[in-house]
Amino acid sequence: MAESIKLTVPYEHYGWLEQVRKARGWDSIQEAVRSIIEDAYRMHKKGLDTLICAPAQAGKPAEEKK
Repeated sequence: MAESIKLTVPYEHYGWLEQVRKARGWDSIQEAVRSIIEDAYRMHKKGLDTLICAPAQAGKPAEEKK
């Protein structure tokens, strides 16, 4: 079951989020935020780093530890 929340993205981070959204091919900011949270949670459960993508790495998947 999912809960609905309201999330405010600071203006200084919105450009980065828009860049990631476009690079990943997501249709909306809402989809981008949801996917980033899902990715971070999945990586956390695997015990891996949760860095999804820095501005220079937009659109690239997070690297796994070896």
